[in-house]
Amino acid sequence: MPGLSINVPHALDLPEVMRRLRDGCEAAKTAYQSHLSDFEEIWNPDSLCCRFRALGQKFQGTLQAAQDEVRVQMDLPMMAMMFRGAIESKVREELGKLLA
Repeated sequence: MPGLSINVPHALDLPEVMRRLRDGCEAAKTAYQSHLSDFEEIWNPDSLCCRFRALGQKFQGTLQAAQDEVRVQMDLPMMAMMFRGAIESKVREELGKLLA
């Protein structure tokens, strides 16, 4: 499956990054609940692995928090590849807000 890889820098300590990621994940699930289904998440001390369906397509990915950046790895279904740029832009924008 084609993928998306994004690194977003931050200047926060790791516990604060993880707190913000958890809060942001909950807010996103609420904000996009009409577009998301089958949401599964596994939280680890410094990462999140998740899968979900959006508009009938399966997505899965990982957010990995490091000391100076958050790395996002996401598998995109072929149907979503035409929106890859928009997806990347939105992920960068939202993570940038969370980590500011």
